[in-house]
Parts: sequence; C-alpha cells; structure tokens
Amino acid sequence: MSSIAPARPAPHHEVGRTAYPAPPQPAYFQVAVSSLPASGAELSGDFLDVFPTGNDRWIAVLGDVCGKGAAAAAVADDVRAVIRRAAALNDRPRQILSALNHLLADDDVTVTTRFLTMVCLLLRPAESGVEVVLCSAGHPPVLLRGPDGQVGPVGDGGGTMLGVVSEPRLVETRLLLGPDDTLLLYTDGVTEARCGNEEYAGRLSLLLARMGGIEVALVPGHVQEAALAFGGGVNLDDVAVMALRAGRPAA
Repeated sequence: MSSIAPARPAPHHEVGRTAYPAPPQPAYFQVAVSSLPASGAELSGDFLDVFPTGNDRWIAVLGDVCGKGAAAAAVADDVRAVIRRAAALNDRPRQILSALNHLLADDDVTVTTRFLTMVCLLLRPAESGVEVVLCSAGHPPVLLRGPDGQVGPVGDGGGTMLGVVSEPRLVETRLLLGPDDTLLLYTDGVTEARCGNEEYAGRLSLLLARMGGIEVALVPGHVQEAALAFGGGVNLDDVAVMALRAGRPAA
C-alpha cells in the first residue's frame, strides 16, 4: 500500500485508571499519543507521560508494566507519580529509571506486577534542533524517522527491565533531532501483534517510513490501527504509542 488513509486523533486516551488528556505541546517539538487496553480489558498496564521540568526541559516516558488489567493499571498509575517526583529532583533519564527501580525492588507489591520495561527521554532545545538524552530499561527500541524516510533504531539495545535486579544496566544515548525528524515510542503490544505465526515487528519500520507528510498528531493512531488490523482486530496485549517530532507545524 503506497499511502496511509487519514486517521482521526482522539481527544484523550485511556492510560491506567485515568483518561490521559491530549499532551502539552512545547515550543520546539510536537508530541502525540495513543493507548488501547488489551481486548477484553477495561484498564491498561501501559503508561506514558510528557511534562516539563523547568528551564525549557521536558521529560517523555512510555512503559509497560508486567501483566494486564486492574493490577497492572494500578502499578502504572503509581509509576507515573514516582517518575514525576524523581524528575523534580534529577531529570537525567538514567537517574529517573534508577530511582524507580529502587522503589520497585523494595516495594511490597505482587511478583506478577512489579516488573516493567520503560523508555525515558529528556528533551531540550538546541541551536540546530532538539537535543535528546534517551535511556531504556529493557524496552523495545525507539525508532527514528528522518525527513528522507529512512528509519532506524536509536539507543544501545534495551538495558535491563526494572524491578528485577538492584543495579540494572542503564545506558544513556544522546542524539540531535533536526527539523521534521520523528521519534516513535511504543510498547510490545504493537510489535507482538500476531497474524498466524508472524508478528508485526518486521512491518513497523516500513509503516513509519511511509508516513512522509503525515502530521504527527495522526502517527500514533496509524500505528495502533495497523497493528490491530494485522492481528485481525484483536489485540492480545495493551498498546501504547508516542510520536515526537522536532519543530513546530507550519502555520
């Protein structure tokens, strides 16, 4: 298929127990999100957040709590609150993930819901674009799409899932986004969507590459809808997607 049909962005998306509002739009990058619980579930253990930390610096996070339903959603809600508290003290992504891991390792929660994967980004304006510091804790790789349509992964390959060991492997990656560069963050509910014995993972980069000219507000919905269609209209896992694009939309 050579083109992508327009999708209508939702005004808000269910994340955990609460309706996640349309995210704030900073002056130097655009952001859009989409989220969907697993089929048959009302609540999602996938979570996301975008918020400022001061001095024109912003944090963007997306993650996946082990498990589904109400128990995972409750942990996801708590995790988002912890992330904001940790970022108020130190907004470096590695420090935020380390603080969260310490809490998960010590907290009195059930074994089936205390583990999670997550990616955390610190964004700040630069003279020629947007400077990004990225750190992943066992999460699927962030994808970068350039204005020329080339798509590739960003980062060192994943790091360690949080809540498993006291000192997880967490490595920061720095990159500079130029005008119209787009980052795609997503949970494994996208890549592990199944059609027979085939998973959607191998198709995601191709889908993103075809999104030239698509406004960023529509990107997460396209990804979510494509994965859902690939799985025959059934999503076996929670899904969350975030797209970030350097620069402001044309007036």
